[in-house]
Amino acid sequence: MRGLAGGTARDLSTLPKAHLHLHFTGSMRHSTLVELAAAHGVHLPDALVED
Repeated sequence: MRGLAGGTARDLSTLPKAHLHLHFTGSMRHSTLVELAAAHGVHLPDALVED
């Protein structure tokens, strides 16, 4: 079976994995999170907007 890139299709469970999970609230200042959300029109839950 051929994959989209022309290679042989493989079971995804056999491929190496990277852990990409990240909590925004722990990786930047609260004020930065609120400012970025406002600048990009992203609605944040009340729990994240309140200090």
